[in-house]
Amino acid sequence: MRFGVKNTPNERSADSNDSGSFERFQPATEMADDSVNHLQSQLNDLQTVMRQQNDMIASLQAAARAQALANTNPKLSFDGSNYTEWENAIDRTLQHVFVRDQTFLNDKQDNFHKLDSLQNKAVAVLMRGTLDDALLLIVESNEITASKDLFELLRSKCKMLGRHHKIILVKKILRFAAEKSPASESWLA
Repeated sequence: MRFGVKNTPNERSADSNDSGSFERFQPATEMADDSVNHLQSQLNDLQTVMRQQNDMIASLQAAARAQALANTNPKLSFDGSNYTEWENAIDRTLQHVFVRDQTFLNDKQDNFHKLDSLQNKAVAVLMRGTLDDALLLIVESNEITASKDLFELLRSKCKMLGRHHKIILVKKILRFAAEKSPASESWLA
């Protein structure tokens, strides 16, 4: 609209509500809308990842609380004498946390590479939390942060191989035989 000049009906029709006002400047917003939509999409993706990570943290915290309450997961002893029991307990915990029907640690496929960085740290914390203090010092001196590397180190150092396992069993039998405890009816039955 032009003030002081008589407007023709065609010029007025360009005015959307026939108010007689000037048309507002509408900048090209397609590019701005595209960038806003792209940023919104990225934000939604990040929020989804954050929700998943928070769910994972909550699951691991629940597993840690359950472990602390029930104390069912054994501490891996320094000599590795309970390695098989420890590995089974860690495997059960990871199966529960990652909602798996099959074993996590002994699969033919490598499940550690599927973990994101937060999950990887959480699994490493779980393993470190179930180690004997002396063994934990050795593990921490190696400065291992990846859960797979930590598990492989523990497996190589602690898993009983043939003779070593038999030596520990013989020591236990000798200690048991040397004890002078009286026999009970349940032992004799």
